[in-house]
Amino acid sequence: MAGGIVAAVSLSFMFWLWRAKLAAAAALGSATLRQDAACALGCIALSVTLLIGSAIYTVAPHLWWVDAVAAIVIAVLIAREGWGGLKAIWGGASGGCGCSGHCP
Repeated sequence: MAGGIVAAVSLSFMFWLWRAKLAAAAALGSATLRQDAACALGCIALSVTLLIGSAIYTVAPHLWWVDAVAAIVIAVLIAREGWGGLKAIWGGASGGCGCSGHCP
């Protein structure tokens, strides 16, 4: 139940933050801020996974393995984000924005 509460609070804030960052990135023409908004979207995906896993376990506690599956999905999502960051660095991205030095 606690995981569901944390996920719901996180979702409400992260969705607002994601939209605000997208709006600011568009207004400023900032590729870096647009990439930061993508990070917020990644946090939303993690929170949705946690919320779904917690909800299923709360409704059907006999499905004890749902918690482990949700944890594996979260680990895969985090690994995918990390791999994308490494690829951007190895590809010559500068300043952490993933734009290979061609930022506006």
